[in-house]
Amino acid sequence: MRGVADTSWLEAVPTIGVALLVLFVPGVVAALLLRARPSTALATGPVLTVTAISLGGIAAAQLGVRWGLATLAASVGALWLVTGLAGLVPRVRERHDDGPLWPLAVGAALALAGVAATLVVVSGSADALPQHPDTVFHVSTTRWMAQTGDVSSLHAAGYANGTGSGFYPAAFHAVATTVLQLSGATVVTSISSTVLVTAGVVWPLGVMLLARRVLGATVPVTLAAALASVAFSAFPYWFMGYGVLWPNLFGQALLPAMLAALVAVASGPDRLNASLLLLLGLPGLALAHPNAFIALAIMGAVIVVFALVRQAWVSRSRPVVAVGAVLAAVVVVAAAGGAWAVATAGAGSMRDSNPPGPEMTSNAALFDVLLFGPRDAQLLWVTGALVLAGIVVVLVRHRRQLWLPVAFVVVGGLYFLNAAVDTSTTRFLTWPWYNNTPRLAALLVAPAAVLAAAALAAVVDGVRRLAASRRRPVGVTAATASVLAAYLLVTLGASTQAHQKLLTPFFNQRASYAWITDGELSALRTLGRKLPADAVVAENPYNGGSYLYLVSGRRVLFTSEKASTTDDLKLLGRSLDEIGRDPQVCAAARRLHVSHVLTGGHPSTFGPSREKRYAGLSAVSLSPTFEYVAGAGPYRLYKVVDCAGS
Repeated sequence: MRGVADTSWLEAVPTIGVALLVLFVPGVVAALLLRARPSTALATGPVLTVTAISLGGIAAAQLGVRWGLATLAASVGALWLVTGLAGLVPRVRERHDDGPLWPLAVGAALALAGVAATLVVVSGSADALPQHPDTVFHVSTTRWMAQTGDVSSLHAAGYANGTGSGFYPAAFHAVATTVLQLSGATVVTSISSTVLVTAGVVWPLGVMLLARRVLGATVPVTLAAALASVAFSAFPYWFMGYGVLWPNLFGQALLPAMLAALVAVASGPDRLNASLLLLLGLPGLALAHPNAFIALAIMGAVIVVFALVRQAWVSRSRPVVAVGAVLAAVVVVAAAGGAWAVATAGAGSMRDSNPPGPEMTSNAALFDVLLFGPRDAQLLWVTGALVLAGIVVVLVRHRRQLWLPVAFVVVGGLYFLNAAVDTSTTRFLTWPWYNNTPRLAALLVAPAAVLAAAALAAVVDGVRRLAASRRRPVGVTAATASVLAAYLLVTLGASTQAHQKLLTPFFNQRASYAWITDGELSALRTLGRKLPADAVVAENPYNGGSYLYLVSGRRVLFTSEKASTTDDLKLLGRSLDEIGRDPQVCAAARRLHVSHVLTGGHPSTFGPSREKRYAGLSAVSLSPTFEYVAGAGPYRLYKVVDCAGS
């Protein structure tokens, strides 16, 4: 198995094709068996696939069976069996205009091209690694899953903590591992291909479905939603490098399709089908990322409450029905508040995440919310204006969907509190997003993209009305193409340069700022060949040493910069050079099976301030307890030859 190589994006096309098949075929077939309409099946299919792979991976691990083609087939077969049986249940099929299917395909192609124009151009290679702290955790966990044949979220923390077990919501890693197994590509190429398909196809299709459900299944709405879905820097582009937050990106990409199902459950049509799709998709969404599940709960509560209030208003001539709807809305609000309070009480570590205190002024935070330029991102003036116009359009033309601007205000308010206030009180509201403004900025894009689509569709309608008034009628497709082309022209390709500028630092940093360079990866690969299969190598994660596992499959002691958490790890980091003189150090090394030490490498931006944590590794070259094995690039490899008390 190869961890990373110099794979071009052109060479990665077959892997991208595998990612498309893995994410869409199982779920789309399942949705069709459930008798969902084609557009709904296409957009909802990925979240059903994720449910099948996530739950199938857990079941396989519990049964002691390796994850592979056979277990994938069994998991998909189980999904098809359940949906096939559910599809046999008699139901009244509500009539509604599902709209043409071709705009979804065209929109997905346009969105994919837009995402590729940023990710492919900036990264330069399908094997490029984002230079941020959590990258090594995600790529190593994916390799570990493929190596052990275990994609269970119940065990996904097992590589990072060294125990082989521990919960982590790892649907993204499970899907990427499946793509790796079926394609034979490298770990990083499999992940990059999954990310491209997620951001460029899964997310836009979900936004298109949600927009059609909210605004009407028309050609202008569909194509405008496709374009709007990839017009914001905060999502999906930022998460391709920042963090790197691949699982967060994955979870949010599945969110719009689930929101569309919830809208159908609350207001129709096809409530039964929508309910079944929602129930089947929930496990996949939750195991993709808890943020996405919580976002669905928050926006879902707004959707349900507004549907109940509207029902009360429509039924005002029937007091019993109206009062019942109002009481139900009160119950929903109370239940949501109670659940939030309970969850908050048990989330102390998340409430304490990230340094406290405001990140910016109130004015700057307000500009971020209205113009979608968080932190280093450029302000998107035209797109921001469209979102505000979209709020007006919904208030005037789509009053049944007032939940949408309310959801935008709620998420925008959370961002403002986190960015401009951030006190212990506000953290009771922002903790699910780790009190982290990028995560809330990304979530804001979900309602904003649909609002922008509403504005663009309204402009198309205005163009057609104007042309008709002058007795020069314009077809809907031509008018849509003209308006969207004008938007692309004014925004310089839906702000592609702004997206590229935001993502570039994560892929094109100077060597002195990078977590790992191509030269260092090559050196680690060379040294990996000098190690026995059962070696455990102590290394400094801030000097790139943790990537040894990715390129060689040899275990490392400090799996990431967050790994120095136990007493044994802290002791070995500080004092490993004392292994021949200190029995406590020797005992800790034996418990963790340390056989080798890797020194050298260039420290990352964060490394120098944390050098004391790993002082015991840097000093092994001066100790007779260690035997020099080999050197490559900036690294030196040593073998433990003595241990105090042995």
